[in-house]
Amino acid sequence: SKMTINTLVADKTGNLWQSLWGGGLRKLKGNRIWNINRLSGVNSPQVNDMVLDDSENLWISTWSNGLVRLDDKSLMSWSSAQGLSDNYPTSLAKDLNGNIWVGMFNGSISILQPVQPNNPCNKKKCLHNTASQQELETHRRNCSYTIRILPNPYQHVQSINSILPDREGKVWIGSRGKGIRYIDGNRQVVLNNASGLISDFVNALKEDQNGNIWIGTRHGISLLNRK
Repeated sequence: SKMTINTLVADKTGNLWQSLWGGGLRKLKGNRIWNINRLSGVNSPQVNDMVLDDSENLWISTWSNGLVRLDDKSLMSWSSAQGLSDNYPTSLAKDLNGNIWVGMFNGSISILQPVQPNNPCNKKKCLHNTASQQELETHRRNCSYTIRILPNPYQHVQSINSILPDREGKVWIGSRGKGIRYIDGNRQVVLNNASGLISDFVNALKEDQNGNIWIGTRHGISLLNRK
């Protein structure tokens, strides 16, 4: 049956990952195909976006079921119950520090920051032998990442459609209906139709080799020349 492919990601081992809307994941390598139809207890999840972290783990945003991290051995998941700002992640990106930025349908952003090796959590011994699988998973999750929330700065829900961490450390955020804002440390700047964007409905962001930002919108492409 025909499936909508939302994202393509190629890892260093030669796998090509496809995110399928309503069909989970598909992994291709050479002439072989693997279908992953179940994530975090959900059959045929709707997958919006994917990104690889510094360890080549695959991060997957699923509609209504939060965030999933897939590695060679296991699967780890996050939802609002584990600290995310929403259960409907729409976009993913990795910044220069290895943080995972998660844009949400409600306009907020969750940032998962890796726990440093010297964190006391990593020095704790394994949980007691009678610990449940849920307790073990919670311990492993909390000892892997902390979560920071950037709330939606707008009055109404505005989905985060694209996130771009650039080479200078700034993070560009494209929204549905409110243009772009970029984050530079504690400073945030908004760019929209009034400041020259062809449309405030931003679908894609890309940085070229010269540091210019290409902006894909509902009504065409805008180019931000930073020279």
